[in-house]
Amino acid sequence: MAVGTSVMVIDDNDLWRSTIRGVLSVNGYEVVATSCSKEAEAYLGNLENRPVLAIIDGLDGEGERLAEFCKKLGILTVGFSDNPVSFGDENLQKGKSTEKLLEAVERLLKGVKQQIH
Repeated sequence: MAVGTSVMVIDDNDLWRSTIRGVLSVNGYEVVATSCSKEAEAYLGNLENRPVLAIIDGLDGEGERLAEFCKKLGILTVGFSDNPVSFGDENLQKGKSTEKLLEAVERLLKGVKQQIH
């Protein structure tokens, strides 16, 4: 668990955004959740301390553009298919166990921390 590590969740589906946010919050992450790329870009553009990881849904085609905006962050893409749209560092199918979500987040955070050092 990475207590205090900031993660941004960008998903246009209220239920999934809330679920992912809840799982991460309960496990010690600071979570910012937005429903669209415009909200995420506005939030990221006004921060000194940016999140280190973004979890991005396909967002009806906006996801790839948003991934470019978030390219300095670790990116986990999520979707409903077995092969979610791939523009991130790692992909995860929605509906997988919370353990799978947390494992993916931890793997990506390790990679981000290695890039920083």
